Amino acid sequence: MDPPLIPYDIYNEIILTNEIQEETLRYQTWKKSILQMNPPALELLRLIFHLNYTLSLNPNNKMDGNNLGIVFGPLIMRSAHENPLQMVRDAPIIINFASS
Repeated sequence: MDPPLIPYDIYNEIILTNEIQEETLRYQTWKKSILQMNPPALELLRLIFHLNYTLSLNPNNKMDGNNLGIVFGPLIMRSAHENPLQMVRDAPIIINFASS
């Protein structure tokens, strides 16, 4: 999907927000970033977060957070600069974001 569902500028905000140690503040900041998206994309994002349910079924379906991040992460959000090393570094952040 090009461009990805989460625009590049919001992607950068989310990556930087990950450095916030206080969990509630980090989630509030993520929410503020996401609410900048256009309504159709925002609604699609809500449906994609259904993946969290899929994650809860991990013992049966073997789709843990890493597998879901690898498969769906680049479709949901990615940097404008597709650097494979940076994508690997960002993957845990994307997984954390998508499963929150």
